[in-house]
Amino acid sequence: NSGNANALAFYPSSGTTVDDASLLFYNSTGAHFGIGTTTPATYAVATIESTSTGAVPLLVRGFTGQAGDLLRIVVPTGSGGAAVGTSTLLTVSSAGNLGLNTTTPGALLSIQNGESYLGGAVTAAGNVKAPYFSATSSTASTFPVASTTSFSVGNVIQVLGAGASTFSGSLGIATGTPGTALGVTGAGVFTDSLTAKIFKAPS
Repeated sequence: NSGNANALAFYPSSGTTVDDASLLFYNSTGAHFGIGTTTPATYAVATIESTSTGAVPLLVRGFTGQAGDLLRIVVPTGSGGAAVGTSTLLTVSSAGNLGLNTTTPGALLSIQNGESYLGGAVTAAGNVKAPYFSATSSTASTFPVASTTSFSVGNVIQVLGAGASTFSGSLGIATGTPGTALGVTGAGVFTDSLTAKIFKAPS
């Protein structure tokens, strides 16, 4: 049968002759494959285009009892065009965990061997854990805590939205070696009363 240029041939149903599929397209000039489109992007090997507003452009369906990953994106490693291995950029495990720069994401989102940047607010329903947190600005700001929540750092600082907040250890103000429960280097101003069992003058 004759057909349209670059359309892939298929059998519409059992016992029929070969026909061409208008939404399975191959551009042999640039080796571009299109699914759902006759105009695949010239900068991509394959282009998948949704055929309606309710259609899902791509569905990855695992096997019953799937153990292997559902999706991996890797790049070759090496030099001079000779691939000696691969480096994994993205992994979706069978448990639904998303991993960046890791093949073994152990949580819903796992980012390994790199920094992450979040340009907006971060909302967490559970704990947020990290070896350390770095400030990206010297502009003064506040850390709000709702009356029904709390903020804890390594069980050393416990800030409660309502009630008494606690600090376990020595607190230094303008000093890195407080030496006592509270160490202050420099003058202090108290706008209310100060109570202590003993007052000691250093000299």
